[in-house]
Amino acid sequence: MTPVDYWVWDLNGGTRTQLSSSNQFADTPVWSADGRTTFFDIFGAEVREELHAVTADGSQPERTLIKSDRDLMPVDVTSDGKWLLYEEAIQSPKDSQQPMGSSAYGDADLKAFPLTPDGRIATILEHFGNGSNARLRPGVNDWIAFQSNQSGHSQIYVTRFPHPGATYQVSKDGGAQPVWSKDGKTLYFLDAFQKLTAVDVEVAGDSLRMGSPRSLFQMGTRHSVSTDGYDVSRDGRFLVLTSITKSTAPVVLVTNWDTELK
Repeated sequence: MTPVDYWVWDLNGGTRTQLSSSNQFADTPVWSADGRTTFFDIFGAEVREELHAVTADGSQPERTLIKSDRDLMPVDVTSDGKWLLYEEAIQSPKDSQQPMGSSAYGDADLKAFPLTPDGRIATILEHFGNGSNARLRPGVNDWIAFQSNQSGHSQIYVTRFPHPGATYQVSKDGGAQPVWSKDGKTLYFLDAFQKLTAVDVEVAGDSLRMGSPRSLFQMGTRHSVSTDGYDVSRDGRFLVLTSITKSTAPVVLVTNWDTELK
């Protein structure tokens, strides 16, 4: 497996800083709310699954938070910096006969790792399916959006955090990759046809009121990109990972080709 490093690119100064160690596969980086720390998972021939933390400017060495023989993936951090949300596969790669770092097997649990000394790991969701893409509602982090395929199709749901209660289904005909607006009033997701969809969300005490889903525009993200295909800025603009394929080669159609074999 070819090593993949994790870098931070300063868009103002144009400098790039490598934050992960070499000779490993670094994946799925997540920022802390204050932008000072990043979290990511690593795996490779010399290390089992681990979740690491490192300062965003590279001034401090990376720290190992969790070690496991099961697939790990960080997904979000609470605004107060007290909890790191991550997924942990139910089966180990050895049990599932899948390579280390693969998320193509079995179910997983969504857990919260304490970033303060007095906390303990908490399980938020159990057996939610392959890939939750869980995202906390910005600000107070009282609600969490996630995707699950336990109904047979991937759909978007919202429930309370950190103590899940009633679960609200947001998407109707399939959904993936939920992302909150920065004010927490709108939830975006990709529908089954890769269209970016928006739903207005109003918090009413311990319940939610949701508007009707509305399509915004067609996305060009590959289906193989199962997470972090897009994000939304504070001013409502979208950063989109788009796949573009261009070719000037002509298309040649050969008919009756089987007669050449005789």
